[in-house]
Amino acid sequence: MVFVCKLFGKGEGYMIGVILCSHASFAQGLYDAAEMITGEIENITVLPFVDGDNVDDLVEKMRTAAAGYREKGLPYVYMVDLWGASPFNASLKAEGDNGADVVAGVNLPFFLEFLTSRDEFSGGPTAEFLDGIIEETGLVKRINLKELSG
Repeated sequence: MVFVCKLFGKGEGYMIGVILCSHASFAQGLYDAAEMITGEIENITVLPFVDGDNVDDLVEKMRTAAAGYREKGLPYVYMVDLWGASPFNASLKAEGDNGADVVAGVNLPFFLEFLTSRDEFSGGPTAEFLDGIIEETGLVKRINLKELSG
C-alpha cells in the first residue's frame, strides 16, 4: 500500500520533479525499471539509503535536490519506500514547510502511472494531481499529515 501525505503549500509548474529515496537499491531499481519501460526520465533524483549511511547526510542530499527543483521553478514530490522509516522521516525533516508531498510505499505500478501522466500537471497543489492518479488507478491511498495530527 502507498500512502501520500501533504505537508503544506502548493506546487506550480509544468512537470513535477521527484526525489526518489529508499533503503538499499530499491529506488535505483524502480528508476531503472521505469526507464526501461518508458524511456529517458527527466527531473528525478535517486537517493539510496544504504547500511552505514547517516540520516543527517540524507537530509542534506534531499534539501539540495529540493533546492534544485525550486531553482528550476518546478514543484516536486518525495517518493519513499516505507511510511515512518528513515527515508520517510528524512524527507519530512528536509522539507520543513516548503510544501512538497511525500508518497510513502511507492511501487512500480504507481511510479509508472505518475511518470506517464506528470506532463499533464498544469500547476496547483500536487496533492490534487496525485489524488487523481490514486482515484484513476486505485493503487494507493492518500493520507494528509494535518489530518493525522488533528
